[in-house]
Amino acid sequence: MESQLVFTQNRGKMPSGRVIKLTSERSRWRSIRISVLQKLGGKCVRCGFSDFRALQIDHVNGGGSKELQEIGAWGVYKKIMNGDIDGYQILCANCNWIKRDENPTEHCVRPENDLILGIPKDKLIETLKLLEAEKQDNDQHSE
Repeated sequence: MESQLVFTQNRGKMPSGRVIKLTSERSRWRSIRISVLQKLGGKCVRCGFSDFRALQIDHVNGGGSKELQEIGAWGVYKKIMNGDIDGYQILCANCNWIKRDENPTEHCVRPENDLILGIPKDKLIETLKLLEAEKQDNDQHSE
């Protein structure tokens, strides 16, 4: 049934055998992902949200990007399924982004090229100073 739905969505552009293979692989990955999430508690540790579609595996002490580059998502899943759950937690997408904002890690600051949120640090500081000066000028003119 699921393969027919996907085939319809693709408007017949893929041979049906390929669609069935893709949907069975997607199903397999989904069930593995759900098992991994259940092993970590099955809900966001901050807010309790439990819809698996928006749950993410978080590295408690950062370093997730580096680990993903080294062993990939499948490697992380295998570690967790083998019982190595120290250093991992589940966060919903919202809480994970809030954590990133509260605790900038490798996602935000990259010392090797001095970027903050993808913007060169010196340009960002210069822009912030200009905005602050402009705000002060506007405040003085409005008085």
